[in-house]
Amino acid sequence: MTALNGIKNFILDILFPRICVNCNKFLKSGIVCDLCLKQVKIYNACACAVCGKRLPLAKKTCHPKAPYILAAAADYNDVIREIIHVMKYKHITEAAEPLAKIAEDFIGLSRLPLKNRVIIPIPLHKSRERKRGFNQAALIAEKISLVFNIPVASGALVRIKNTEPQFQINSRTSGDVGVKTAKAQNLCDCFEVPNPKQIARKQVLLVDDITTSGATLREAAETLKKAGARNIIALVIAKA
Repeated sequence: MTALNGIKNFILDILFPRICVNCNKFLKSGIVCDLCLKQVKIYNACACAVCGKRLPLAKKTCHPKAPYILAAAADYNDVIREIIHVMKYKHITEAAEPLAKIAEDFIGLSRLPLKNRVIIPIPLHKSRERKRGFNQAALIAEKISLVFNIPVASGALVRIKNTEPQFQINSRTSGDVGVKTAKAQNLCDCFEVPNPKQIARKQVLLVDDITTSGATLREAAETLKKAGARNIIALVIAKA
């Protein structure tokens, strides 16, 4: 069976050669070349979710009422945009590999505190996940879980409203936590914790692919905190 799979993959590589999603260079494996990945600037510290101030120790020093600490792994550049695009809109799940690698490098550089944490990926509404076939945040979370031996709290957070995609809403949230703008209102009460005992008093690593206004992370973090979660760090691949 292994030999047949090898022949099948060899034929597919001839008919549909692998190319880098960013520069179109031919590849032996993967979806992005090493040179393009090196263009991604990886950060070495977390940031305040409200004002963006660097927080090297991943502690709330400037806005203690913020529901989460932002851990944006990298600059949002053309490379990351292309990787996320092929994953979300061309349904190439292999794209989760380089995205998770970026997150893993950030975790090492920033010395992100992971002890006693559980990973919770930002959920999609069941109808959207069914249409796409997967949840990109969950794929990234699973890979991080394997590398750092952190449990994923599957089903701890669910999306109960099929909201309009955030990128389709032009208005942005204010820098002040809790301000209800169009994006925030779109997400209001869209998450639910089915079993609060599953996350009560837990430290959480909330995982998503990208953040823009922060409205999704804020709504998710506030829902988790109301259910009893503590000290939430929101890990995203990039902040646009």
